[in-house]
Amino acid sequence: MHCRACKTLGARGDLCLHKLNPDQVVLSPQGYGPAHNIVAFTGGDLVCRPEFYAEATEHIKRACERDMWVLIETNGFTLTPRNLELLASAEVDSLWLNIKAHDPNVYRRLCGTDNQTVIEAPARIIDAGSVLEVLTLYIPGWVETNQIQQIARLVRESDTHPIHYSRILSRIPAHPNQTTRV
Repeated sequence: MHCRACKTLGARGDLCLHKLNPDQVVLSPQGYGPAHNIVAFTGGDLVCRPEFYAEATEHIKRACERDMWVLIETNGFTLTPRNLELLASAEVDSLWLNIKAHDPNVYRRLCGTDNQTVIEAPARIIDAGSVLEVLTLYIPGWVETNQIQQIARLVRESDTHPIHYSRILSRIPAHPNQTTRV
């Protein structure tokens, strides 16, 4: 990542890492940042208010001069067929599904509820014509290799899509050189 101050202000910023020369920094034709045609709704499970986000998506798509990509983050719990149909009809482009755990008992202990809707969500999202992105957290003692492999298989079965793994910060050291094949 580069702050682009050398291009826009004509001088390097105070925190410049001096990794690139100014002539190596090229501004994108779409403006600053990696993708300015995306509106992302994140935080909590937004799909519990599908009407609001469907209407917001419709307003965004109508109001913008260029095509806007709308992404909604969800834990999948309220991503019922009806809610997904409503979001798809509003032309939500992508759903970022946060799968906490594949095992129903682990999921219930982490989230206090059933994960059936979450497990069915990848196939439903693809069937609705949306792009599926999956986030799964490595949680030591809870969501480890076996859970992550099951989630990866679930994603693979729904057709290959981006999946991102993050580690919950804890006192248990990470295994930085360990890779799991699915």
